[in-house]
Amino acid sequence: RFSQQCELARAELEKAGVSAQTIFPLAHRLLGLFGLRFKPPFYASFISNFVVFTFSNTLLCFLLFNLIFWRSTEYTLLALGQSALLLGSLIGIVIARLYGLGYKRHNLKSWAELGAMLDTEIE
Repeated sequence: RFSQQCELARAELEKAGVSAQTIFPLAHRLLGLFGLRFKPPFYASFISNFVVFTFSNTLLCFLLFNLIFWRSTEYTLLALGQSALLLGSLIGIVIARLYGLGYKRHNLKSWAELGAMLDTEIE
């Protein structure tokens, strides 16, 4: 049922002109490799999007900072981690908010409405 609902959501978003990379972003696809399934971000709550995008961007920033400051004695791993968490959180807030605005801008159906459409198709 979840995959059918995701397929309906994908079709609705494609009809609205949203690109495939925006419908299922890289963070969702990578976490999907580990068996974690998420609603498309347009249909997820702000908090859910914030957590997923903060987590993924914090990891990315931490790896990037470690490459940039490789052998640096000025910055500890803790300082790099704190900076990565701050930057990842800020990016997560912006992305989560943009998905919320996109949901309203494209005038999409709610996740529950998509589920109800599946129920009526089955009957």
